[in-house]
Amino acid sequence: MALECDKNKLKLFKIEIEDPKIQENFKRIEKHAEGVCKDLKSIDSSGGDGGDTIINVNGAWTKGSDTVPALSSKVVDLVALVNFHNLDHIFVIYNDAEEKTRRLQLTTVREGATIRTSVYGRSGTLPNVQVSTVINSGNAEITITNNNNYELNVSYAKLSL
Repeated sequence: MALECDKNKLKLFKIEIEDPKIQENFKRIEKHAEGVCKDLKSIDSSGGDGGDTIINVNGAWTKGSDTVPALSSKVVDLVALVNFHNLDHIFVIYNDAEEKTRRLQLTTVREGATIRTSVYGRSGTLPNVQVSTVINSGNAEITITNNNNYELNVSYAKLSL
């Protein structure tokens, strides 16, 4: 687990401000930040799963990886519908031997038992790959379809809200 906690920025702001009342407010914020940083450090030292979750101001991203055989589809992530309202996945799909890489983002929004998806932020040269989310037995299955004649490696980060 990697944690971000930067109190030095607060100190720089405090130094730049000449008004003593505003400086006092920054001191209070610094004191609160110390407690937050201690809490984050206790989360970090409590175990975790070896660097698979990154906690920062934006939330918790879970990282994963998989491979998709040539000319096939594979479920690379499975999330129970009751566990989210929004899923964001950032994918990097690549094959180093073919020197092909594709980066894209998939957003899945759950509205009751219905899901809506959007794929955007596509870049790279990998031509024949699709990502999709489907409902199967109360779960959202994130599937990658590889229409290429070679295996693909997949790295992704997921934010579930």
